[in-house]
Amino acid sequence: MDILGPANFSDILMAWAVHEFNGRYQRWLPPDVRGLPPDEARREALSVLVQGRFGVILPMLAANIRECLSVRFYPADIPQLFAMGAVPLPTYSQKKLGEPAGPDGSAEHVRGMAASEEPVRGPFVMISRGVEGPYAIFDGTHRAAAWVAHDNAGRAYALEPAYLVLTEWPSPAHELPAG
Repeated sequence: MDILGPANFSDILMAWAVHEFNGRYQRWLPPDVRGLPPDEARREALSVLVQGRFGVILPMLAANIRECLSVRFYPADIPQLFAMGAVPLPTYSQKKLGEPAGPDGSAEHVRGMAASEEPVRGPFVMISRGVEGPYAIFDGTHRAAAWVAHDNAGRAYALEPAYLVLTEWPSPAHELPAG
């Protein structure tokens, strides 16, 4: 993992919000909101993210954020990456790729990204106690699962842009095994 420099949490939230707004949330937005100019869309995107993902954002805040970094992950970092619930990323990727089609469309989405020649891009939001890891993926798990599939197929490249949120405490509901 390379540290590219400092980041601030508001910029991380905004990158995450714009990504979600332009992606998964488009189908639920009223037509007049979908076509907003970029400046107005940013405000609406943040509102949609905070409402839709408060169950992920609040535990991150409660874990006492110490520092935020802009980073780049490499295939060699895969053993240190975990999906929420402390599931190793390779295990999550294999399960998601083999999952039957479901109502949320996530398995098909991951398989589509994995089959694409296009590199998977972020933003990815990770949380950890230190730069040495391990790292829990808070946003970008489906994309990271497709990235692992690319790596397994011999298409190694960096996972970016990515953000690392360093916290004082873990977020138990997201970083520790379920149960």
